Amino acid sequence: MNFTPLTTDANAQFDIIVVHICSLSWDDMDVAKMRNNPLFSRFDYVFTNFSSGASYSGPVALYYNTVTLHDGNRMPGANAKLTSLQSYPIRLQSLLGDVDKLIDLVAQSGRKAVIVFVPEHGAALRGEDNQIAGMREIPTPNIVHVPVGVKVVGLPAGTEHAGGAVTIDTPTSFLALAQLLSNLVASSPFLPGAQPLAQYATNLPQTRMVGENEATVMMTTPTGYVIHTPDGVWVPGGK
Repeated sequence: MNFTPLTTDANAQFDIIVVHICSLSWDDMDVAKMRNNPLFSRFDYVFTNFSSGASYSGPVALYYNTVTLHDGNRMPGANAKLTSLQSYPIRLQSLLGDVDKLIDLVAQSGRKAVIVFVPEHGAALRGEDNQIAGMREIPTPNIVHVPVGVKVVGLPAGTEHAGGAVTIDTPTSFLALAQLLSNLVASSPFLPGAQPLAQYATNLPQTRMVGENEATVMMTTPTGYVIHTPDGVWVPGGK
């Protein structure tokens, strides 16, 4: 997707910062009791029905390691005895707090930016019928249904976050996220008289929730989902 036209107005130009998170889904946030974390109220756009498309990592980018959520990691000090599952809520709280501070740091720098918070897959904290907690061989909805948020930083006083977050609840994936960024680039929200932020998210392309891992494919249905196994057979996956 081409992000054009680029504005020549230096006051309307902005950075795009992608915070790519490993091992975080909406279901993981429910297990950790953090679905209502304050960070998500700061975003200008929240995708509530976003599919990561995969249950394993494939990093196309340079990663900065802050707090890792990946299964198997242990904490130092007083929490060293906790299992990875037990320490996940603590690590998640720390990570979300770090992202919250990042938004503040960018704002304090005076630079205009669009910050994109997008996990690549979930942690599978909740075990399912066909796989134990922490296993992601089958890319079920609980694993590929991830929370995505976008924050516009540096808008003029009085216009930033006006009206609260725009909730995008249609089935979406990276195509919709790319289109939203393309819309923001094509008509910078920092230009004088820019359209309301909600307008940038209208008619975003929809993508049916599909997850894939090597020879295993998951597709949602009106009543749940089905799995295409490595043997070439479609089987019911659950609700």
